[in-house]
Amino acid sequence: MKNEEILEKVIQRLDGITRILVQAAFGNRSITEQIRILSRCGFGPKEIADMVGTTNNTVNVTLSKLRKPKKPPLPRARPTEGFLQLGQV
Repeated sequence: MKNEEILEKVIQRLDGITRILVQAAFGNRSITEQIRILSRCGFGPKEIADMVGTTNNTVNVTLSKLRKPKKPPLPRARPTEGFLQLGQV
């Protein structure tokens, strides 16, 4: 067996172990939360996609949404006086 073949098998095993560890650590968290944590740990989108079992595009879109600033919630609508209430005619 050549060194390249051995190295490829070792890499495949490590990838499998990494997936198992990610699922054990983040199994009950949402995909978005898993992506956020793994990104903060320094993993790239392709690596994250492989670890959480999703596509590279999903990871990129999720990271883009996470980078966008959150908008403040809209104020609650208040019933306006003078309009007919249900049951009134």
